[in-house]
Amino acid sequence: MTSRRLAWLAAPAALLLVLVYAWPMLGLGRMAFNETGPTGAMETAWSLRTFRELAEDSFTIELTLNSLWLSAVSTALALLLAYPVALFLFRTTSRWRSLLAVLAQLRCLPEHAILIGDGEHDLLAAHAAGARFLGVTYGYGRESLKRHADAATVDAFAEIPVCLSARERPARSAG
Repeated sequence: MTSRRLAWLAAPAALLLVLVYAWPMLGLGRMAFNETGPTGAMETAWSLRTFRELAEDSFTIELTLNSLWLSAVSTALALLLAYPVALFLFRTTSRWRSLLAVLAQLRCLPEHAILIGDGEHDLLAAHAAGARFLGVTYGYGRESLKRHADAATVDAFAEIPVCLSARERPARSAG
């Protein structure tokens, strides 16, 4: 695909981004230079008075510093919690690395996940990741699923919600 054609494809998204995000932000940026009159109403002007008043207000300074501290602590905690998972996913040599990455993105532990598939390879992926498995017998790999009598299976798409309900959770796959 040529870069010119790609630019035309991206143009509607870029226009939407400008209209929905950039244009209002420019308007807010312009309003930041307005002045507040004695009644509290905004008066159109080009002034730095509002910024000066904010910089002199001890409550605003304290609020800003507290917000920065909270965001720094939240970022540090997120890094401390996410780094080991990311490092594990990066260093793992498992064939099921992509499945584990998807589960991590969804913030789902494998033991709470149910992989729905139509073949033995899907069953093995669920087992390797520690997830439960629900086989569908109307797919390409239905013959390979027959070799695994312990796998929970459904014969029609309409049966999937029934099987996934709280009453009939599929059993964890056994390797």
